[in-house]
Amino acid sequence: MNQTLNVLNSAKGISFREEVSLKRMIELGLDKSRVSLTSDYAFLLTKNKNSFFEILRPYIVVTLRQHNYKSIDGESHYLKNIKTCCDQLHSKYGVDVLVVPHVKGPNSFENDIIITKEFEKLTNGLDYYKYDYNYYSATELITLYSNAEILIGTRFHSVIFGLITNVPSFAISYSGYKANIVKQFQLDRYMISIEDLATHHCSRFNDLVKDLYEHRVEARKLIEERMPFVLQAILNDDAFLTLRD
Repeated sequence: MNQTLNVLNSAKGISFREEVSLKRMIELGLDKSRVSLTSDYAFLLTKNKNSFFEILRPYIVVTLRQHNYKSIDGESHYLKNIKTCCDQLHSKYGVDVLVVPHVKGPNSFENDIIITKEFEKLTNGLDYYKYDYNYYSATELITLYSNAEILIGTRFHSVIFGLITNVPSFAISYSGYKANIVKQFQLDRYMISIEDLATHHCSRFNDLVKDLYEHRVEARKLIEERMPFVLQAILNDDAFLTLRD
């Protein structure tokens, strides 16, 4: 740890995308005069200008990921809870569900195709579930998500990619409630821990997603209003300016 701190303390500047990481590193001995709190640099991306994917009916986007659950049947409950939620959204609002493996490597644990295939087995025969296993660039993924009514994202950067184009995004966090990306947009109630979904039935998740869907217009406006402040925090960040220069 001391060697790591020596390397970090020799840097010209260090940015943290969430407050919990910044506080913890200062507690461990990081020189606080060199650090700043900003946001994830992925917010500087923009969507691809080309339109290459179209679903005729309104749709929501879902991203999944593997996780080391505390319970042996955690993954099964996680997938079933998400399916129940999506089924209810389709039944009540008529939306299709586009499931996208956001990350495809570099190892099997980080390959979302595996967990997405497991989810596809649960939805076999349901024509309102759509799957896209194509390989896309970051800007193409942003474009793919941009026309969704809402996004339900387990992948951290899929939530960011949704927010970039003002898509109301519900975050399923696999690191607890620490890295709350939606808090920057005053939408922090729309987040849940993946471990909460690893139980038999999570009605709170269904209620929150339904609430986000029904208030998606207001959420879009809030994201649009807050985004300039998020971007400005990055662009004015000392570490970012040093990197850019």
